[in-house]
Amino acid sequence: TKCGACSKGKYQNLEGQATCFTCVPGKYQGQMGQESCELCGPNTFTPNSSSTECRACPAGRTSAEGSVGCRDCQTGTVKAASPTPREEEFACRDCEPGQVAQAGDETCSACDAGFYQTEAGMGSCVPCPTGKWSADASGANSSAVCRKCNAGRYSIAEGASTAESCNECPPGKAGTKNGSISQADGCSDCVAGRSSAAGVTKCGACSKGKYQNLEGQ
Repeated sequence: TKCGACSKGKYQNLEGQATCFTCVPGKYQGQMGQESCELCGPNTFTPNSSSTECRACPAGRTSAEGSVGCRDCQTGTVKAASPTPREEEFACRDCEPGQVAQAGDETCSACDAGFYQTEAGMGSCVPCPTGKWSADASGANSSAVCRKCNAGRYSIAEGASTAESCNECPPGKAGTKNGSISQADGCSDCVAGRSSAAGVTKCGACSKGKYQNLEGQ
């Protein structure tokens, strides 16, 4: 005697039908008697048919409109313990300072020697600048681990991991400044009457019976 309204989670857009269609995964309908289903909004999802609402993505995860699930953890984050029995509902947590992760990584990785990261939730480590080095491979979270190259040495490379990574001033030159970023910046020619081996901080005077009338020897 009377046509019944389609129940929540279902719809019917045609006339003269005996049944209602179910909303497909990624869509929902929270009202009765509707002619269509609605797409789940951004950062929400539903993997089920006949849904009456969409669920919010867990912390740290996102989704596009009409999604049946949420994306994996993004750069700088990794999977945290799921708050529900459903494994797919896991949340994401930020990597701590000194650690990084790429999208989809299971664990955060410590910054290598020569690198550091001061912020949480990052995807890459920051290299020690030119003229500095760091041997700390335990996940440095401060630029303070980057030490200046000793006088008599210099470094043109970023991310140096040992003191030996700093180049020695060549023979005939000496360096008195820490943290030099190039040979021109940190190494000076020995003056006439003096000479040097590589990597020294001071040119030595020619010994008795010897001389040097040129600079940079």
